[in-house]
Amino acid sequence: MRHIYILLTFSFISTLFVSCSDLEEEIYSETVVENFYNNKEEIIGAYTRPWAHTQWVLPLTIFQLSELSADAVVIPTKSDGSHYSDGKNIAFHEHKWTSEHPTIDNAWAITWEGIGFVNGVLQGIEPVDFEEKKVPISKAEMTAELRCLRAYWHLIACDLWGNVPITTKVSDPAYPATNTRKEVYEFIESELIAIIDDLPVKKHAETYGYFTKAGAKTLLARLYLNSKVYADAEDYGKCIDMCDQVISVGNYELDENWQEPFLPTNEFSKENIFAFALDGVTGWSYNISAFTLPNVLKNKFALQFDPFNEMYTIEEFYDSYNDSDKRKEQYLVGPQYGSDPNTPLVIIDKHITSITDAGLEEGARNYKHVFGENSQGHIHESDLVVLRFADVILMKAEALMRQNGGTATQEAVDLVNQIRKRAFGANYEANKYTTANLTMDELLAERGREFAYEGQRRTDLIRFGKFTETRWAKDNVSENYRTLFPIPLKQTNLNPNLDQNLGY
Repeated sequence: MRHIYILLTFSFISTLFVSCSDLEEEIYSETVVENFYNNKEEIIGAYTRPWAHTQWVLPLTIFQLSELSADAVVIPTKSDGSHYSDGKNIAFHEHKWTSEHPTIDNAWAITWEGIGFVNGVLQGIEPVDFEEKKVPISKAEMTAELRCLRAYWHLIACDLWGNVPITTKVSDPAYPATNTRKEVYEFIESELIAIIDDLPVKKHAETYGYFTKAGAKTLLARLYLNSKVYADAEDYGKCIDMCDQVISVGNYELDENWQEPFLPTNEFSKENIFAFALDGVTGWSYNISAFTLPNVLKNKFALQFDPFNEMYTIEEFYDSYNDSDKRKEQYLVGPQYGSDPNTPLVIIDKHITSITDAGLEEGARNYKHVFGENSQGHIHESDLVVLRFADVILMKAEALMRQNGGTATQEAVDLVNQIRKRAFGANYEANKYTTANLTMDELLAERGREFAYEGQRRTDLIRFGKFTETRWAKDNVSENYRTLFPIPLKQTNLNPNLDQNLGY
């Protein structure tokens, strides 16, 4: 199966490509493009490198910027001064970050590294005869998948920083200039439209873990839904069209249980449109739940490591779930038991005393991303979900409401109620939406409940005009320029052609 190539060693490949943010080229190896790509193994090995980079860094640094700056997740300073208690993460919740924040700088670096890896492979395979080398993937499909991944990285950059360079060549130019956010938006749109026909129709053993037509269309729908923010446009009709195309093909549907997309066996999920194929045994995985669980619960989940006890769920966000909502099960609150059903290992208090002096057993803890029996170290066995059918349904509903001046249509209600019915089961009738109670604010809350800990909350709050508002320990209404992160000072010092975002 093709996805097993992601497990290939890539150390010999990683020296080939220079990050787009690097300004001086250094020779670390004699392995260069001219004497590489000689056989199918080298081509496939190079091809997997951009995917390996993305799956490893995406749920860490990018996740922090997307969630810690919003209203659901916080890493407070803890009473014992333990790991991650240096206070730099509090700056995200309080909206007091600067252009020198190390996490923002790291996010910028890995974003352009991701783009650079893609550009390097695309340039490298351009002159190669795939049929002669007996490569098991057509050049057109490989190129389309890589361009889709590059568009995805540009979408991340567009969302986080707005005005960023558009780069399609390695180190050309050496000092890329800033493009406007609208130009980046248009580039992403044109790239995705251009490659859709060359992508496979549906994920299967040969394409799982890579972009398909539905994946590209879902990315376009996400782009169009944020068109007002990104490009001062209202491309909601385009969003609806992309969603309809994904829905009508019939290859995806909601899983019966809300948590199925995140289980260790989620490669069989009917809902996941695009997920990185990961493996908790080999080490290719992610560890979001490792950051959320108190370390005293190591034995409860049969873990082979001490959890980090860092990410807390803000009480107000936890309380937004109805007690009949099955999705509330993803949070650990109250007595937590191990093998002894009479003696709790810990009692988790949903209330957080203070952002600067939090108790070790405070704050609801999220366990949406489940560790499996074969998980090794502090990594998940489940695949990392990026795009799923539930989002297609809710994006279409929101686009319909935005076209209707923010008022729910019956079609929008019916769409959201698909999610609601799964979440409430036997209690659905008492909790279903109507055109009267499905407001834009309620839709935002529903998106929060459905996509908690999936890295979407900041983007949603910005789109709904709620990002800068006061919340919990953030007692100020932050300036609107905070809807963009600053270009890291280190990068503007290196590249004089980068324009800093206003306010920083």
